[in-house]
Amino acid sequence: YSRLLGIAISLLLAITQISCNSDDNYNSDCENAACTYQFVTIVVSIRDQNENPVALDSFEVINIENGNDMTISLSSSEFGTAQQLGQYPLVDDLSINVNQERQIQFKGFINS
Repeated sequence: YSRLLGIAISLLLAITQISCNSDDNYNSDCENAACTYQFVTIVVSIRDQNENPVALDSFEVINIENGNDMTISLSSSEFGTAQQLGQYPLVDDLSINVNQERQIQFKGFINS
C-alpha cells in the first residue's frame, strides 16, 4: 500500500447477553444447563485482501446512542497481540450489562 490507509469499519451490533441468575424461573428443560463465570470478549477480525492480519495503530469503539467511548483498554503486550492477530476487542462483560443491547461503531486507524 503506497497510500495512507484509513480503515473505518462501522458495525452495528445488537448484542444480547444472557446469563443465569439465582432468581431465574426454574425450567425443567434447562435443569442440566450450567451457569458459568466465563469472561467473554467479542472481537472484530480485520484482514487485508490476502487474508493477512491488519495491524492497526489505534482503534475506538463508540456507543452510537450516546456517543460515549466504549474502547476497551489494552496493555502494550495485549495491543501487540491484537495487532499480530488482527483481532480487536469490541465489547466485553464489563462494558455491557446483562440482557442489554447496544449499537456500536468500530473505527480502526493506520498511519494516524
